[in-house]
Amino acid sequence: MNVFKKSIDEISNNKNLIWFGFILSLLHVLTAFFWRHGLDFDQDMICWSFLTNCQSFYGQLHGYELVVIYFYFLISITSAILFLLNRISLAYGFFLVATLVKYLIHISDYRLMGNYHYMTNIINFSFLLLPYKEGTIKLFIVMFYFSASLLKFNIQWINGQNLIRPAILSGKILQISCIYVIFLEFIGSFFLILSKNKKIFWLVFLNFIIFHIFSWHIVGYFYPLIMFGLLSIFIFSPIGLVLSKKNIYYFLMLIFIFMGIQFSVFFLFPNSRLSGEGRILSLNMLDAYSTCQTQLLIKLKNETIEYYPINNFSVRIQCDPLVTLRQAELTCENFLKQKNFIDIDMSLQISDQSQKNLTLQYSFSDICSKKLRISFLGKISQDE
Repeated sequence: MNVFKKSIDEISNNKNLIWFGFILSLLHVLTAFFWRHGLDFDQDMICWSFLTNCQSFYGQLHGYELVVIYFYFLISITSAILFLLNRISLAYGFFLVATLVKYLIHISDYRLMGNYHYMTNIINFSFLLLPYKEGTIKLFIVMFYFSASLLKFNIQWINGQNLIRPAILSGKILQISCIYVIFLEFIGSFFLILSKNKKIFWLVFLNFIIFHIFSWHIVGYFYPLIMFGLLSIFIFSPIGLVLSKKNIYYFLMLIFIFMGIQFSVFFLFPNSRLSGEGRILSLNMLDAYSTCQTQLLIKLKNETIEYYPINNFSVRIQCDPLVTLRQAELTCENFLKQKNFIDIDMSLQISDQSQKNLTLQYSFSDICSKKLRISFLGKISQDE
């Protein structure tokens, strides 16, 4: 309880954090709206790798999803109002509940995977529990941009081939713009916390705003609005990151842990953008536009049927092995009821649309009797 009290006191004594708490509460409201209008509740849920039996619990809530989301919406907007009224203890409590509800909704279905949630979850956690909140949040935002830039050092991003929708720019102008984004995130992001020159700070900040406005027609409205909300911490407090002997070791530790995780995934799982391995721990910002084909050979006593499951999931997860495994499980459940059913063989091919020679292939036999499993980090295995 002492951690909560210290956090409430730190927020209460800092007007910048009070305003930022108001903005974070509005981001919860935005998320509730996004989920309400963007998620098909009639579609089968997909469990995260760390919660493989999610249907046993969350399945009981089927039919009540809208109730949960409306509850999330109401406590989020209440939190925002309380921050405006300067009722910090109450606002903090409602924000804490809203954040917990969001986490519970988020882990209920892998279809909700997205960097916009990955980042806001970390920022919400920092706002609620970590000390030196203002500096910590700024540091995390810079780390987000820096990590995203590392994923863009490839010819597919530079050529604009990894964009999930066509950009209004094309040719050399698009290539120059993509290169510029790399250096804006890789170098420019640090000016948000290190620059003591306000003109340079605001110039860099404006560049990030323009970048997210431009991205709107490619990634949709939700991602840019989330980033505008997170970047607002720099509007409330544009003086950069103030380090003292008291907190410098703390910030170095944060950098080491966060970047250690990002680099580990980057080097240990070089094909994670296709295989999904390690993806749960790191950012994956438009680093691949993959295409895939799943073939299921349904073996019956008198014939073998070729079946290609329809994939209408979002670009970011449509080729993720977790999605394929769920489709295979549902197919097994449907055919196990038939008396002449033997088993199913599965093959999965995932390719980088912009790099045709980069292809991953999986092949498994008798997946109904020898169940497929996926590890926490996303590695597929099969029972003996």
